[in-house]
Amino acid sequence: MTANETSQPIAQAAASRENCAHCKFWIAAQQNVGFCRRYPPTIQMFQVHEHPNSNPIMVPSVQFPIVSMAAWCGEFVEKSRIVTAKMLPG
Repeated sequence: MTANETSQPIAQAAASRENCAHCKFWIAAQQNVGFCRRYPPTIQMFQVHEHPNSNPIMVPSVQFPIVSMAAWCGEFVEKSRIVTAKMLPG
């Protein structure tokens, strides 16, 4: 696969509305970055130094993936397709 073939889907997603900014699973955190809530958060381990001369300890942190609003994936669901109980007849 050439670099042009690889970048084609990325350019198409950026030009269309099929990117994270328009996905129901994306929640904005800062100007161009947000959290993907498609799946449960994951545990990540970070090294922390309690004191400058101490050995580092590993500390767990739980978080959702942080993604750009222009990113995309194969599980996109448009925000406008969200159905709430208020929208249902009856």
